[in-house]
Amino acid sequence: MIDIDRTKFVYLALYGHEELLDVIQSKLLLLGFDKKQIVNRTTSKLVEGDYIAQLRTPAKPTQLYVNKIIKAETLPPQKGMHVSGLGSLESICIIELFDKPNPES
Repeated sequence: MIDIDRTKFVYLALYGHEELLDVIQSKLLLLGFDKKQIVNRTTSKLVEGDYIAQLRTPAKPTQLYVNKIIKAETLPPQKGMHVSGLGSLESICIIELFDKPNPES
């Protein structure tokens, strides 16, 4: 199991996929995060030591990347990015949002 600091917040970067909020929250709860500590990134200032959960391939998300924020700073948006840079991140894990179909089914 991953060592999660339950006193820290995890910010969600949903990229317009609010319909996945319940799925994402349930996955984060299973990982050890506290529901009170899961907040929307757009309404919160990022803090060093907290976490960010970002959708992989925002156009058709199937994975959630969970990172620890090492250095929080606002960087200008880069070409092809949906949000401005976050500074330095440490990868914690990748979560599959949906069960993959069993090939034997």
